[in-house]
Amino acid sequence: MSTLTWTPPGGSALIFTGGDYDNARRLLDMRGLGPIQVSPFAVKGPRQPGTTLVDAVVPPRIVELDALLQEATNAALWSSRIAVASSMAVQPARLTEQFAMGELAVAITDGPSRVIDAMVASAEFIRGRGAGAWTTLSAEFYCPSPWWKATSDSSQVFAAGETFALDNPGDVDCPITVVATGGTVTVRNNTTGESIVVSGAPSAVTITTGFGNKQILAGGANAMKYLTVASSTMWQLRPGSNSVTVTGAGATVSWRPLYAGI
Repeated sequence: MSTLTWTPPGGSALIFTGGDYDNARRLLDMRGLGPIQVSPFAVKGPRQPGTTLVDAVVPPRIVELDALLQEATNAALWSSRIAVASSMAVQPARLTEQFAMGELAVAITDGPSRVIDAMVASAEFIRGRGAGAWTTLSAEFYCPSPWWKATSDSSQVFAAGETFALDNPGDVDCPITVVATGGTVTVRNNTTGESIVVSGAPSAVTITTGFGNKQILAGGANAMKYLTVASSTMWQLRPGSNSVTVTGAGATVSWRPLYAGI
């Protein structure tokens, strides 16, 4: 049976399951799982026929859920509604804190399991008519990054000077996280010729290269100043096989593939 699981930030998971007519939270439909429509970014010169395609703009993803809530009594149904509403409440970012995202997890029967960061954009209960304690739920989830993620990280442990082939089975570039054993380390993607060079940090460093999350930490403190900017790119793994070399210190490199759709 296919399932959709919504886990709010700091809260308990809500599981909606398809195909089970006795389930209290029955999944009726999911939309927005596949590839999304992109917009071309083009420029046009004077008297130029057509345009010159420069890039493509990939919008955020919207996932829609239709579900049925059903209980033995109306009192139990109201309790279920309150629990769902509480799970889908959105807390704006507090002063000095970042906005907290929840997570959607989708598992398809005889298919893949994927997760994505999300927030609830809207949710509506439509009370059923006739006998029985039931109501339908329509919810919309806003996912700022459009890519579905694998459910777990892949990782490779490097001794200083070692080279390994790191495989990215996903559809697009994916960020890496490097946890180095020393404050001086170079992580080179031989496939693309890009390197991350950190020199002289006071302790072991952690490097992340995700969009909106590029950082270097040493002992939990910002160590971006130790990045050799002139010879560094906060690179990501290309789809397919990437030859990667770590020098200067041992390190563990972790990554999670990204997918265009389910």
